[in-house]
Amino acid sequence: MKRLANHFPLYFAVAMLLFCHISYAKEGKGNPQAAAERVLGFFEGSIAVHEESMWALYRWQIIGTISLCMLEAGLIVALMFQRSTRRRAEKALLESQRMLQSTINSLNARVALLDQDGTVIAVNRRWEVYAEANRHTTGPGSGASRRQDDEERLVADALQRIKAGELEDFRCVYPSSHANGTTWFQLRVSRIEMQGLPRLVVTHEDVTEIKKAHDAQQELTGLILRAQDEERRRIARDLHDVTVQNVVAIKADIDVVRGDIDLRRPEDAAMLHESTMLCDQVIQELRTLSYVLHPPFLDEAGLVPALRWFVRGFNQRSGVQVDLLLREDVGRLPAEIETALFRVVQESLANIHRHSGSKRASIWITRNKSTVVLRIMDEGRGFSMPTPGDHESTSFPGVGIQGMRQRLIQLGGQLEIESSPEGTRVNARVTVSEERRAAHSTGR
Repeated sequence: MKRLANHFPLYFAVAMLLFCHISYAKEGKGNPQAAAERVLGFFEGSIAVHEESMWALYRWQIIGTISLCMLEAGLIVALMFQRSTRRRAEKALLESQRMLQSTINSLNARVALLDQDGTVIAVNRRWEVYAEANRHTTGPGSGASRRQDDEERLVADALQRIKAGELEDFRCVYPSSHANGTTWFQLRVSRIEMQGLPRLVVTHEDVTEIKKAHDAQQELTGLILRAQDEERRRIARDLHDVTVQNVVAIKADIDVVRGDIDLRRPEDAAMLHESTMLCDQVIQELRTLSYVLHPPFLDEAGLVPALRWFVRGFNQRSGVQVDLLLREDVGRLPAEIETALFRVVQESLANIHRHSGSKRASIWITRNKSTVVLRIMDEGRGFSMPTPGDHESTSFPGVGIQGMRQRLIQLGGQLEIESSPEGTRVNARVTVSEERRAAHSTGR
């Protein structure tokens, strides 16, 4: 309204010119003096006498002029309101940007914010410092060109899939070699929504200490598993070579006693006979326990003969019909791989017997060049898979499953478990590396 008041003289002059033009065109008919007198007569209407009032003659012109002035005033007010609203929005946006920048600057990780086209919108201070100091070596896998190309393609493909909405999150860990050693980094890309628009958040952080701790844990786990296998082997050997032989000697002594003494009472003869039968039972159980702890076939003949023996005994003991299916000759494998796969079968069949209720199961073993695949399937009731981070779940049968997974991880393999009300499938996959194959050949 202040601006309207400031421009009032301009509006008044425009109105005067409009009246002069109308009078000139309508009354003066080419006589400017008559038009001017007509206009002056309008403003001196209070003292001039006319046959017809000025309102009657020019009411539409007056209404149009007033409407024009009101429209102009409305436009001015609207422009002022729009400008004020825009200023408030710009201020709020600036404050939001400052808050976002302060937030990402406070993070320990290096953070970059990208739009849906992959253009960098904002980075925090740590990203700027690192990029400036490592402008030539910031890419994944720097220090190893072939690995770098593979990992860069992997990251680029993940970015495209995240931008397309096919992925919500991507993470990779890669090494960067330098003069002082190797540093490990984690690159993570997440898709978020900001003000209704898709955005990509890229975080890049040094995880060298975490990687070292993880490697140390894996090494310790490997030592524990190897010590466990060696202890199983020792106990199995002692049971078979010492304890079983002692029981056999006891049985032989009982047989000698039965032949040397005069068994006049029937209960004495029955007692000695029962003792002999108990010795036979203990011998059988000790041999079974010795073979289960560490089957001698595993070291002497390899994985497949050991599995045949184990499956045959499991069928007799449990009543579960297990079929061992071989698509091709697997051959001998490195000892640690044979042991790991044998333990996977052991634990899986034990879980089938204890938890699934299935009366049938099948074991498939295939070997494709350097990759060995083991698959165990049943027709039981299945179980609920624990969610990530659910450490208190009790629905996951058998703590030995974690041991199976750790064994395969130690060998660079992987374990996958799929379960449903129709049954459970355990997939184990391990690759026989050239170094492990050479060590196996030398050891044999």
